Amino acid sequence: MPNSRNVRWSRPLFSAQPVPIRALACERLSWPSARSVRVSSTAGQYLAFIGRLSSEKRPDQAVRIAERVGLSLRIAAKIDPVDREYVEGVMKPLLSHPLVEYVGEITDAEKDAFLGEAMAVLCPYQPEPFGLVLIEALACGTPVITYGHGSFPEMIDDGRTGFLCRDVEDMVAAVAHIPSLDRRDCRAVFEQRFTVERMAAQYVQIYDELLHDLEVPSHVARHCS
Repeated sequence: MPNSRNVRWSRPLFSAQPVPIRALACERLSWPSARSVRVSSTAGQYLAFIGRLSSEKRPDQAVRIAERVGLSLRIAAKIDPVDREYVEGVMKPLLSHPLVEYVGEITDAEKDAFLGEAMAVLCPYQPEPFGLVLIEALACGTPVITYGHGSFPEMIDDGRTGFLCRDVEDMVAAVAHIPSLDRRDCRAVFEQRFTVERMAAQYVQIYDELLHDLEVPSHVARHCS
């Protein structure tokens, strides 16, 4: 494996700037909308990983998959102080591989091109209650390769918008089938199920149902009539 001095850092590995709590809160509110996104009908030439460099997100597995299939891997990820031991001990040697490019943390404005131009997004994450990255990939028309655990089967249609895998071997095999998927299906599923407009409409529907079943006090009903 190449010496770590040969690693291509597009951005510094560690940032000295603390992340404001308010910024973290705003990040939680970042949700793909039905905005116009150019969806390419052909697969890109690289695999993408986006998230945190942490043991929970398992970017080390993404690197090993890229090595196995011989495709370049672009990693857009932030590094939290709590994960520095994992990064230094596990990830730093892997990031020196010539197929791997670490681009650092990217903005929401940069995500469309980063995700949309990828062949597929690798999400070898541990089980999560919801995976926003998966939805962002679908919004850009990019298939997702992930595990069939946690909430991921609720988001990815196996064999249509990506592949739900059992292990790394499955993920390696899935990469070869990515060109057979129609990237327009990924965008269509996103528009049908995951836009902020759809989410808001479903909230309104739930509120309407709750209000319909609510027993309104007589004095309030007289006031409203």
